[in-house]
Amino acid sequence: MPTTATTPRTRDPNTYIERTLEVLRDEERFAETNARIAAETAAFTRAHRDKLKPSWGRAGLTLGKTLLGILSPLLLAWRFADMGLWPVAALLLPIAAIALYGGISIVHDAVHGSFFPSRRANRILGELLAPLYAMDFMTFRRSHMKHHKHSQSLTHDPKYPKVPWPAEVLGEEEAERREDGLTPRLLRLPIQGWFALSRRILRCPGIVRHAFYAATVMVFGGPVALLFGGEISLLQRDWRAGGVRFSLARTLLTYALLAWTSPLLCALTLGSVWISLGCFFLVYLTHLTPYQIYIEGKNPSVRLFSLNITDIDLGPLTRAFGNSFTEHHSAHHLVPFAPCYKLAEVSAWLDERLGDLKAPSLRLGTVADTTFLGDGIIRSITGPRERAWPQWKTANGTFVSRGGEPMGSRDEAPSLSLSQIMAVMR
Repeated sequence: MPTTATTPRTRDPNTYIERTLEVLRDEERFAETNARIAAETAAFTRAHRDKLKPSWGRAGLTLGKTLLGILSPLLLAWRFADMGLWPVAALLLPIAAIALYGGISIVHDAVHGSFFPSRRANRILGELLAPLYAMDFMTFRRSHMKHHKHSQSLTHDPKYPKVPWPAEVLGEEEAERREDGLTPRLLRLPIQGWFALSRRILRCPGIVRHAFYAATVMVFGGPVALLFGGEISLLQRDWRAGGVRFSLARTLLTYALLAWTSPLLCALTLGSVWISLGCFFLVYLTHLTPYQIYIEGKNPSVRLFSLNITDIDLGPLTRAFGNSFTEHHSAHHLVPFAPCYKLAEVSAWLDERLGDLKAPSLRLGTVADTTFLGDGIIRSITGPRERAWPQWKTANGTFVSRGGEPMGSRDEAPSLSLSQIMAVMR
């Protein structure tokens, strides 16, 4: 069994999925692969035990950098907006939003107890920051721990957004099961409209699809995460619990105080938080690319499926202020006790020693990778279910992937003229 590896070069999900399925189909190879991952991880954590521990100094620098990244552009945007220079203020909001997204990664580390060396300090920090994003810290913690335990399980992992998709996607039985309450009915029209538009978008040039996917995440990513994202979903919280209600009260109080200080500053902050939650939605996408394999049941190997998660690079600004939330997500799942400010080191080791088992990463700053991801998701939720979700039965369980027709091509769609694009949109 090899002891070194490099990140796989293939960008074809069919090739990567078939290679992974070969491991899942063969009991002996499956056991050997799990033993290899366990041995490599144990050796790495033993050798770097002290380096991987949270530190007050690195945590303080990360927190300070994040707060500076939030407050500086936000206060400047407030100043420029007050002077009537709205275009300048609008350009500053995404910068503050990226740093706010980095703040969510700090809440996430506090959930794991890995940001500060003190468990109590982590809890206090998480409870202080979570209401800014309309999150309940303890709900997030319970759901997130379950996500790590059952990652990539369609039936047990709470991570995936429970959006009320149309019956043609879910199937009549599942659609009826989700029709509980007014929310699905209220949202049916915009969701159906998005589906109708997205089908047409697939026929447009890559640059148009890229813009559509970016706009979708920025506008709808945050609301989808807050309403339907299992870990932070407003609809799935236990509102009978006093702590959940108290958390929402703190959110309302925070923004009431901001509005009392300055309605303009409050509006700018809410706009930045909206975009930051859209960035947070991209964390869900690390589990939703054409490279992912899901099991219909309990996860047979959490470590192996940690390597099935796709790292997503969002660009230099996000790398600087986003605190490695999507860039090293596979490393986080394999070594969840490592703080965000040390994940780059874990990821470098992972690429070197286990890269041949790891799903290829994506760069969403590029048209090719953005359309590859977006096209794959749209095809998997709008195509015929038997084609969109190919299924394999193995000794380790029944697995499915996000197929689509065709699946996995990174090639650009044929260029269309302006009149053809308008015809497609109609």
